Amino acid sequence: TAQHTMKSVPGQANPHEAMGGMNAGAPEGMDGMSAPQGMGGSAETKVPAGVEGKTPPKGMGGMSEEQISAIMGGKNDVRATADNSPEILLENYYKAYSEAMSSGNWGQANEALTVIKNYQIFNGGTNLPSKSKINLEIFYNNINIFGMLAITYVLIGLLLLILHLVDIFKKKSGLDKTLNLAIYPFWLVFGIYTAGLAIRWYISSHAPWSNGYETMIFVGWAAALSGLLFARKSPITLAVTGILSAIALFVAGMSWMNPEITNLVPVLKSYWLIIHVAIITSSYGFLAMAALLGFLNLALMIARTKKNANRLNVNIQEISYIIELAMIVGLLMLTIGCFIGGIWANESWGRYWGWDPKETWALVSILVYSAILHLRNVPKLNNQFVLSSLSLIGFGTIIMTFFGVNYYLSGMHSYGQGTPPPVPTILYFIIIAIIVLVLWAFNANKKFKTK
Repeated sequence: TAQHTMKSVPGQANPHEAMGGMNAGAPEGMDGMSAPQGMGGSAETKVPAGVEGKTPPKGMGGMSEEQISAIMGGKNDVRATADNSPEILLENYYKAYSEAMSSGNWGQANEALTVIKNYQIFNGGTNLPSKSKINLEIFYNNINIFGMLAITYVLIGLLLLILHLVDIFKKKSGLDKTLNLAIYPFWLVFGIYTAGLAIRWYISSHAPWSNGYETMIFVGWAAALSGLLFARKSPITLAVTGILSAIALFVAGMSWMNPEITNLVPVLKSYWLIIHVAIITSSYGFLAMAALLGFLNLALMIARTKKNANRLNVNIQEISYIIELAMIVGLLMLTIGCFIGGIWANESWGRYWGWDPKETWALVSILVYSAILHLRNVPKLNNQFVLSSLSLIGFGTIIMTFFGVNYYLSGMHSYGQGTPPPVPTILYFIIIAIIVLVLWAFNANKKFKTK
C-alpha cells in the first residue's frame, strides 16, 4: 500500500498522512492509494468527547453501552447504515480531500477523517491494528525494502560473477581471498531480507507466502539461502543466487503483482500454510539455482579451448556437483511438500488428490526431476552436458507450475490466482536462446568429452 502525504495549512493538524493506503476507487489524481482491508491503517484515533478513558482494556472486543451512547450523542454518527456505509464515508473523504487540495482548507477533510476513525472504533473493536503495527506498516511502505534489495542483489551478484569469470579464465588472478570474503556481505543482505519478511509477517499476522507477490519474494529468499548453504562448496553459487534473487524481486515488483497486505482466504487459515507452502516454495529456490548453474556450465563448455580446457574442466566438474546436489535437495522438498499438500487437501476439500492443475503440474515436476537425476544410471547419458542441459530445461516445469497454473489455469488453487498478464514476447526469445545454447554446447562438448 502506498502512503500519500500532503501539507496542511499552518496551525492545522494534518492527520491525512495516516490515511496512506486507501482503497482503489479514488478520484482521478488519487490513484495508487489502497488501504488495508476493513479501512484499518489510520494512525492515532481521536476518540469523541465523552469516550475518553472509557475504552475497554486491551484484548477485550466490542464497546460498552456507555461508549456507544457517548459516540451516538456526538455529531459524527458512526452507525453502519445505508447512508453511512464505508463506501459513503470514503466518498465523502475523497470529496473533502479534493477540495482541500484546491483551497488549502483542511477543516472538512479533518472532519470526514474523524468520522472514518470513529466508524472504525465502533465497528472494528479489537480487530483494528495496533499502533505499533500501523507505524511499522508505514515504515515498511516508505523504505520499500524489497525494491532496495533487488537493486542490491543485482549489483553484488553481477560484480561477483564478473570477478569469478576473471578468476576462471585468468591464471593466478589473486582473487581467491576476495571471493571467499564475499560470503559476509551476502549474509548481511540476507539478514535484511529475512527481517523484511518478518516485518511483513508481523503486520499481516500470517506467513508471508499466501499470494503471488509474497511467494515470489519467498522464492528469492530461498534462492539466496541455497547460495549461502553451497557457498563453501563452490563460491560461484553466491553470484548466481544473488542474480536469481534479484530477478525474483524484480518480477515481484511488476505491475501485475499485487503487494497489498490482505486477510487470508478461509482455506489458507491453517497451520499447513506455514509448512506446505514454505517447503514447496523453498524447493523452487534450489531448483532455480540448479537451472542457472546449468546455464553457466553450458556457457563454460562453449568457452573451452585447448589452452584453458584443464582449468575450465575443473570448474565445470565443481559446478556439476552443486547442480546435482541442488536438484536432489529441491526434489526432496518438492516431494515432501506435495505429500503434506495432500494431507491439507483432505482436511480442506475431503480428498487427498483430485488432479487439480496445480497438483498435476507439481506431479509432473517431480517426475521430470526424478528422471533427470536417475539418468546418471544410464552410461551414455551420465555426463556433465546432459546434467547441465536438463537442469535448465527441467526448470520449465517449475515455471509452468508456479506462473502457468496460478495465472492461466483455474482450479481448486484459484485463490492464488492473479490477473493474468499477457505472455511476454521476450519469453519466446528466451526459449529460442536456450535451444541455441544447448545445441552450441553440444557441438563444443564433442571436442572435450568429460564425465
